[in-house]
Amino acid sequence: MTELLRSLDLADRYRSDLDDVVSAFYVPCLSVAVRYDRAVGFFTSRALELVARGLEVFERAGGRMRLVASPYLTEEDLEEIRAGYAYRDIIANAVTRELDPGIDRTTEELAALGLLGRLIAKGSLDIKIAIVHAAKGLALYHEKIGIFTDRYEDAVAFTGSLNETGSAFLDNFESIEVFRSWQE
Repeated sequence: MTELLRSLDLADRYRSDLDDVVSAFYVPCLSVAVRYDRAVGFFTSRALELVARGLEVFERAGGRMRLVASPYLTEEDLEEIRAGYAYRDIIANAVTRELDPGIDRTTEELAALGLLGRLIAKGSLDIKIAIVHAAKGLALYHEKIGIFTDRYEDAVAFTGSLNETGSAFLDNFESIEVFRSWQE
């Protein structure tokens, strides 16, 4: 089994009309990475399911994924969030009590959470929501960049139109460009 990002046969770009981006890029990179940092406009748990083969190896290696994504929030949503801010500590304490990564969970408990919940519960995945305030309300955080890093600190970065969603991986026309830390 390959242990380094630099040993992967990666293309300089992937186009969804020509390439299976999941099988040719995501799964191989996740299979050797120990960190995956991603900033996207949109994220769905379906994307994690599609790259699950690579995530299994990533998770076993103690990999950590950090994700920043944009929600689609209306002004009414924001008002509800602001109104509910007083409950944040109560909610945070309840979530921490139930999903504290420091607490060992049984196999049955982790299986019941599903992939997304399990990764969060084990501390393998952190998700942050980006909210962009614009002059006339809200704007969309829509940057799309990612960086895979292996245990030797080699990195593969990519940018392009691809969101971290099932439809982006399977249905949409998308493209990414790939950059390697060991190449000029």
